[in-house]
Amino acid sequence: MRCCATRLCQDSGCGSRPAARGRYIFQYRAGAKFWRTVPGTFGAELTTAQARKKAESLRGQVRDARDPVAERRAAGIAAAKAEAAEKSLTSLGPVSGVDV
Repeated sequence: MRCCATRLCQDSGCGSRPAARGRYIFQYRAGAKFWRTVPGTFGAELTTAQARKKAESLRGQVRDARDPVAERRAAGIAAAKAEAAEKSLTSLGPVSGVDV
């Protein structure tokens, strides 16, 4: 399944199709690199129509010169760092001799 038949989409190399394992794949080119992301799993999680809507959203981000994969990775790293910081603070326990 092609994501769309527009010239812009064909030139940018983006596409969306169900994969062999039942996952939808959205592929696009950002700069010189090709990226793939999985918007969801076919069946229980997403219907074909829902996958197309997610692909449209991702395609819009690519058209706006944004990189959805890089943004998701950066958000995941930030969340992991915040969780690690919170865990290290709570593992220290209460500080004695400090008036609050």
